[in-house]
Amino acid sequence: MPISRKFWTWAVATAIIAVLVVFVGPSIIGPESIVGSKNVLTTAKMIPLPVDGPESLDWDPRGEGPYVGVTDGRILKWRGSDLGWVEFAYSSPHRQRKMMKLFLVVAICVALFLSLTDFSGKSPKHGESMLTVHFPEFRLIPTTGASGPESFVFDISGEGPYTGLSDGRIVKWIANESRWIDFAVTTPTREGCEGPHEHQRTEDVCGRPLGLAFEKSTGDLYIADAYMGLLKVGREGGLANQMLTRQLDEPLRFTNGLDVDPRTRVVYFTDSSSVYQRRNYIGVMMSGDRTGRLMKYDPNTKQVTTLLSNLAFPNGVVLSQNGEYLLVAETAKCRILRYWLNDTTSASKSRESYEIFSDRLPGFPDNIKRSPRGGFWIGVNTKHTKLTKFAMSNVWLGRAALGLSVDWMKVHSFWASYKGNGMAVRLSEGSGAISEVFEGKNGNRWMSISEVEERDRTLWVGSVNTPFVGMYKI
Repeated sequence: MPISRKFWTWAVATAIIAVLVVFVGPSIIGPESIVGSKNVLTTAKMIPLPVDGPESLDWDPRGEGPYVGVTDGRILKWRGSDLGWVEFAYSSPHRQRKMMKLFLVVAICVALFLSLTDFSGKSPKHGESMLTVHFPEFRLIPTTGASGPESFVFDISGEGPYTGLSDGRIVKWIANESRWIDFAVTTPTREGCEGPHEHQRTEDVCGRPLGLAFEKSTGDLYIADAYMGLLKVGREGGLANQMLTRQLDEPLRFTNGLDVDPRTRVVYFTDSSSVYQRRNYIGVMMSGDRTGRLMKYDPNTKQVTTLLSNLAFPNGVVLSQNGEYLLVAETAKCRILRYWLNDTTSASKSRESYEIFSDRLPGFPDNIKRSPRGGFWIGVNTKHTKLTKFAMSNVWLGRAALGLSVDWMKVHSFWASYKGNGMAVRLSEGSGAISEVFEGKNGNRWMSISEVEERDRTLWVGSVNTPFVGMYKI
């Protein structure tokens, strides 16, 4: 049956109308543009909020802000790209009462997640080659005036160890005098930093040195400060110099572990989160944050390179003895990654730049150090349980809890002080299997373990929570 001319007329007319609607319609039915105007929103920087609805903005008389009201009844204050949004006020006195039921439900779930009790946390199974040693004669060395000896390092003369503390100081152990002396600080501001107080509240002013590593050829000490970025201080100590605080437009918000290649002087370090800072590190775990990075700083060229991104709380990092790869602890996933540095051989061309080195750890890994007997020591902050695994795989629980007016860092500290179960494991260099386990009998004493440094048949054990260093003769 032949198609009539009327059909073609309607078909062509419909097509023309469709084209006009798509290409011309917006200019006809849309709002009229102002002559000579420029749409600056197309290039504006978007700053995310934890909730919706920033209805209005204003600055205070000192020019700080802006302040915005959001849909959950809070008023937030912008503290710059380094600190982000912080809570300023609430518009209802009944805020906590209205959410009490939700709080109870979520608190139970999060308490299980944060739980450091060992009712279901199990140590690795003993194998024929595994050695489990308890600490019956562990020497405890107090860190006067502050707590939290996170990491240890010895200088090129073999003196030390050196360790960073919660008040921003780096101290050095004088063995023949059995005492600590001040060696360096990471900020020039020391007023209100030292002495007994809640150091966590002043970390962003006083500094919080975490990872440490000496550069062998110069004797300089590199410092990963959680707030001040990457720093360096000479062999005489004193005020450390900032080497790096950001990469391009993104600040280092949580500088954590580091190691230095003695051959190239290149510094490898981790930035644990682009959202959360150290004094709220539990937020990284509860929110399922995946903004951590493994990075490289070349002091010869001053260039900074991101080696791995989208990591879940990258923490300690160590270079292998032969310099072929890095190990990095991905704390939130309870695993160790291996990042290959020299993928130039034909055998490695098909290999990914990184792989899982160990994912059978008994808990949440912190720092990593080489053992002179071979392999790597992993400080395990606390053992995980089936309940913590469930919470980690259902991050909506943690995200819901973070929306409540609860200081989860204090909740975490309470559980840690109640009964901790930190431990250390040594992994074999070849397979990544656990070859040795050190676990304290007194869980209250070792609420967590951040690092184990082995030197001259002695283990130096640190914890971000304790006011002492542990020393144990193997």
